[in-house]
Amino acid sequence: MALIFSKSMKLIIKVLLLIFPFFIINILYQNSDEWKNKYDLERFKSIPEGIEVANLGSSHGSAFDYNIGEFEGLNCFNFAIPQQTLDFDYAVLRQNINNFKKDSILMILVSPFETDGIPDYEFNRDAKLRYYGFLKHKYFEDFSIHDWLTFNCLAIFLSPHPLADIKKLFTGPKVSPKNRKDEVSLHFLDNSISLQDTKEKRFDDLSPEEKQTQIKVYITEGWLILFPPSQVGKTYNKKYISSMIDLCKVHEINPVIITTPISKEAFDVLYNGSTTTYYNIYKFHEELKQEYPEVKFLNYIDLYFNESHYFEDNNHLTRTGAKDFSRRVYSDLSTLKYLKKK
Repeated sequence: MALIFSKSMKLIIKVLLLIFPFFIINILYQNSDEWKNKYDLERFKSIPEGIEVANLGSSHGSAFDYNIGEFEGLNCFNFAIPQQTLDFDYAVLRQNINNFKKDSILMILVSPFETDGIPDYEFNRDAKLRYYGFLKHKYFEDFSIHDWLTFNCLAIFLSPHPLADIKKLFTGPKVSPKNRKDEVSLHFLDNSISLQDTKEKRFDDLSPEEKQTQIKVYITEGWLILFPPSQVGKTYNKKYISSMIDLCKVHEINPVIITTPISKEAFDVLYNGSTTTYYNIYKFHEELKQEYPEVKFLNYIDLYFNESHYFEDNNHLTRTGAKDFSRRVYSDLSTLKYLKKK
């Protein structure tokens, strides 16, 4: 009996010794700049109490710059994450609803692909896995132990080049986003968000042919694959928008539905091209208004049609564009009596 116990202990020790290096590597990788820059989950570890102004959304949440003077003195937070869809907007809101102050403002972003586009998590597994890094299991609609273990214990294997990344952990230079000199985009700093890196050319600098190529990559080879449109998708998105509005009402929060600007060229591909892509954003807003006449809707999709210099790419704003847009949003929220004019 003692011999069997001894052999079992030796086996357990061997297994632990085999697993231990992977455990250490996983911890190192999750604390690396590469991991933090990719998922930007650190800000969700210190969400302030008494939030007065906040937004949800995908990468289009980079349009909000709460560091401008107009928002000074207000407790603001940006809950947007690149490719965050309305179902996870709702999950993130549920988890943090008690952090909002009474009579605060929540801007619910509805991107052009969120009219009738439905997320394809099988295709884009990363978009769902990252929530296992900060979202409590009760806020998942289909929590998976397997996915939780994958994200939290085997993170290095989510990299497309795990061996190269393991090598960089010990030999590569550390480049923090705080040390990057990026004159174009906002980064995940000071409650601002962007998924864009500095590009060699801004959208305004591209030739018409280059613009069309970029739009094709974003829309026809990106959005339409990640968020394929369907009637089911339209019902799906309305369900979560309605759920967020209703939750805000219960907690005395003012919901505002917002669509951020895109370029005229991207708009034309979406709605004026020969091939129908997504359900028209204007019609979608109107349908929601009929269901929620008391909710305010701000559709800025065409705001910068004649100012392409404000775009980093065809549907994300530059730092300058984000500042100008944020001032406009503040002004409109003030006109609606949600904020005081400055």
